[in-house]
Amino acid sequence: MNENKIWRVRLLTGVMTILLLTLTIPVYSQSSSDNSNHLKDGSWAMQFRIITYSPDVSRPALSSFQGAALSVKYHLEDNKALRFGLEFSGRDTDYDTDYFSEYDRFDDIHRTWRIINQDVKDAKLAASVQYLIYPKPASSINWYWGIGPKVSYNKYKNNLEYEVTSYDSDTDSTEIEIESQSHNVIIHSYGISCVLGTEWFVMNWLSLHAEYSLYLRYSVRNQDQHIEQYDSEYVRTHDYMDKSVKLDPESIKFGLSVYF
Repeated sequence: MNENKIWRVRLLTGVMTILLLTLTIPVYSQSSSDNSNHLKDGSWAMQFRIITYSPDVSRPALSSFQGAALSVKYHLEDNKALRFGLEFSGRDTDYDTDYFSEYDRFDDIHRTWRIINQDVKDAKLAASVQYLIYPKPASSINWYWGIGPKVSYNKYKNNLEYEVTSYDSDTDSTEIEIESQSHNVIIHSYGISCVLGTEWFVMNWLSLHAEYSLYLRYSVRNQDQHIEQYDSEYVRTHDYMDKSVKLDPESIKFGLSVYF
């Protein structure tokens, strides 16, 4: 599935999910009296993500325990709020593997690659502030939308060590070399995050919500790649940087809010 098609599927799925969630709320909740929620001037809420859905996977999935997210909301007025978000995740994984890859070069040299060791490290940090509007804050079911700045930092490092065996069929000779390769990527992103969602108050102080968001961002990506052969003087280093502007549809988020 190409990138444009994935983008359209995510957008359509996000809108349809929010519509269906609102339409399937039990009818009795729609007749709730005023003041049936905690959307009040000066109220605070801690928000937790419980399920994330992405059209790239076949079914909804619980959020990964490798990462963490913190979201706090403060109501300036009954129908206006500021939400502060912080996301962070990371991993450090070592692989011991005997992965093989073979290919022929110039029809007379056969090469076999065997990965000896692989070390992968990555980390992500993102912070955002959103200004939220609730058109009808007195109801137990509320639409809301918002917009605000978002910044993110991603760092990825992949170190590989592998054994390369070259067999020359013309001379019937075999050569074995140990090579290493490192790949480092750092991405800084700055942009605007927009959100559309619906919130249903199960109790005065507890609500369930679903939302869909878009992230318009400007990114600067720095990459460097280093390849070295231990048994020779061959060393190659490649550094490059690219800049881009992109509109990212993000995953559909289901969560709960605790008000106080």
